[in-house]
Amino acid sequence: MGDRRRSGAGMGGLIILLALAFIIAPFVPGVASVLTPTSQVIFMAFGVCLLLFGAIIVTIVKLYVKTSADEAFVRTGLGGQRPIIDGGAMVIPVVHNVIAVSLQTMRLDVERSAADALITGDNLRADVEAEFYIKVQKTRVLPFE
Repeated sequence: MGDRRRSGAGMGGLIILLALAFIIAPFVPGVASVLTPTSQVIFMAFGVCLLLFGAIIVTIVKLYVKTSADEAFVRTGLGGQRPIIDGGAMVIPVVHNVIAVSLQTMRLDVERSAADALITGDNLRADVEAEFYIKVQKTRVLPFE
């Protein structure tokens, strides 16, 4: 997950650098004398558009949190609690909090013996060992529930 975030943010960073070059280029003395005032404005407008596009890409890549195959999370904060099981969601650090939930099968061992032994219906003590496997079922929670 970390590598994908860096590559998307890197692409956004490159777009922002390219946008800054388009914005600053019309003011460089060698380039400014060649360009007409109209083309300078076009260069700057294109640079501003690229700057906004790059900023949107960086923001989305940095704030999008995706679940793994054996994990879910609950996003709390603005907008209420929202469980995310498959997929991801935008998480703004100041506004939202993320609580991770494991979806792996859990093993629970129960052993009742000696003084803690079970007493049967006919008042006999029974030493019991049991293993339980708990699996969280993936269910979709609809927004209107």
